Amino acid sequence: MGSPSASIRIVTDTTACLDEAFLQAHHVECVPQVIHFGEECYLEQVELGCEDFLKRLRVSPVLPHTAAPPPGEFVKAYRRQLEQAQTILSIHPSTEVSGTVRSAISAHVGSFPGADIRVLDSRTVA
Repeated sequence: MGSPSASIRIVTDTTACLDEAFLQAHHVECVPQVIHFGEECYLEQVELGCEDFLKRLRVSPVLPHTAAPPPGEFVKAYRRQLEQAQTILSIHPSTEVSGTVRSAISAHVGSFPGADIRVLDSRTVA
């Protein structure tokens, strides 16, 4: 990893509903949630954007459901952010409605145990 400054970087996920311009302007990393339409899975905003999601929703015989991002998605995000900063605030939906915090903690403990990554449960849905 590079020599990060003393700055703080933020990692969140697509439940935060932040637009791309904001993410880029503030160097926020956004990890995609997983959307399931029956047996098909898509990374939100990566493999399935909002317009395509709505089109599928209108014609799908089954309602979609979501799943937490796998730890590997957080590992990639944390690696990129740790190249630029010493501290990461990883902010995600409530553990009462999502497994995202658990996935983020798994990535932190499993791949960056000594890093200053603070996984925060926002206690909200989005």
